[in-house]
Amino acid sequence: MLIFFRNRAMNAFQIMMGVFMSSSGASRRVIDTFNHMGLSVNYQWVVKNIGLLFIFIGVNNSRTVQTSLQNLSEDAKLRVQSFVKKTNRCWAVVYDNINFTLWKTSQRMDSATQQINATTSAVFSLPTNFSQKGYAAALSIAERNKLAGFQRLFKIDSL
Repeated sequence: MLIFFRNRAMNAFQIMMGVFMSSSGASRRVIDTFNHMGLSVNYQWVVKNIGLLFIFIGVNNSRTVQTSLQNLSEDAKLRVQSFVKKTNRCWAVVYDNINFTLWKTSQRMDSATQQINATTSAVFSLPTNFSQKGYAAALSIAERNKLAGFQRLFKIDSL
């Protein structure tokens, strides 16, 4: 009850939780249950006032959560492309497939189990002491052969 405020100016946490759950596909019942616990605005508020989210994240002229998520995704892509083009540091890409199954207990024509398949990725910079020359040497078979047998000299302090 301490985090639940009726004042609209004081419930940013509840707004963000409501919008997050709505954009994640939570049902009306789940959102309303979180509302009764004081953790979220109710479902009707999310549906009617979704535009307030854009004030918090600075996205203009967007009307739906899906549009805002697409805008955030596009912004992230532009930032990554800019970083990769302009940086002199080594960087890496990590990606993975994500599979969500949305189970329905009662299978009907209008309500069936669905599977959502997506791919996620992240680009990150490596430490500054990790140079392209060092990376090339690490991948070089000739360099590895030169260092063969030196593993016994490796100490924990070398890390």
